[in-house]
Amino acid sequence: MLTTYHWGIEQHQRVACCLGADQGAVLWMIAGETFLLLSLGAVLGTVAAYFLTRLAESLLYATSPTDPVIFCGAVIGLLVLGVLAAAIPTRRAALLEPMVALRNE
Repeated sequence: MLTTYHWGIEQHQRVACCLGADQGAVLWMIAGETFLLLSLGAVLGTVAAYFLTRLAESLLYATSPTDPVIFCGAVIGLLVLGVLAAAIPTRRAALLEPMVALRNE
């Protein structure tokens, strides 16, 4: 999955650099897309988890199925992991020279 994401970022970077964007603009474009996908996944995942907790209610001990602390902790943890996973290919794409990227194509 990381390789596919990195390939997509390189494609965005190639197109943007060909159109005259600088490295900072490319970095913000990729970061903005990443944060949009992460926030959309967090919202949809939280809603789905809220409704699916009823299925796992009998497996829980000493906590309610909709405990807000557990929900917030899980969402924050997954968002941090998503940002870290996206930071690696984003940094590599930002440091990539446009001519090298186009030559490899």
